[in-house]
Order: sequence, then C-alpha cells, then structure tokens
Amino acid sequence: MPMVLLPIILMSLGLGWFFSALGVFLRDIGYVVNVAVRAILFMSPIFYPITAVPKEFLTYFYLNPLSYVVEDARRILIWGQLPDWNWLIYGTLSGIIIAILGYVFFQRVQKEFPRCLIT
Repeated sequence: MPMVLLPIILMSLGLGWFFSALGVFLRDIGYVVNVAVRAILFMSPIFYPITAVPKEFLTYFYLNPLSYVVEDARRILIWGQLPDWNWLIYGTLSGIIIAILGYVFFQRVQKEFPRCLIT
C-alpha cells in the first residue's frame, strides 16, 4: 500500500513547494488552491466507484492522478489484487519530476522572499 501512495506524495510535495513559493508573491493563491483541491476531490472516485461514471467522462477522471491512487487502494484493500504497475511506474516518475521541478522553483525564488515581505 505505501508504494501506491508514493506517486501522490511526491506530486503533493512538488506542488506544495511550487504553490508555497508562489503564495509569497500572489497572496490570493490560497483561495485558488482551495477550490482546486475540492474540485479534484469530487472529480475522483472516492465516494463512488469508477464504474458509475459515464464512459464519455472517463477521460477526464483519468486525468486526475488521485483517481489512480484511489482505484489502486480499492483494488488492494477491498479486492486483494495487485496494483496497476503501469500507473505506479508512470505515476512515480511523474511525481519525481514534479517534486524536482517544485524544489528547483522554490530554491530559485527563495532569495526574493524577504523583498516581498517588506512591501
């Protein structure tokens, strides 16, 4: 189960670095992130199975990385099956890339933080 959570942890870490650095410059970014997190929550199959989603909307649901994590967790915990290894590999690689990009962005703009807090 921890392997299934690794991609979303890495993506959250990278996006956290990015949006926390961006939040220093754009104070209202917190409101946008709040709405985006709620939209991602309701566009993932947490409260309902993915089979309940009409076929024409499945593409949008699979653009949400949380959908894969929820489906794999359900597959492991409820059905006793193995996770989707393709998603695990691609999700972990994309999570590593997002974490590295978020960290690099945070490090680059970190020197500007004191200047923004004075004004």
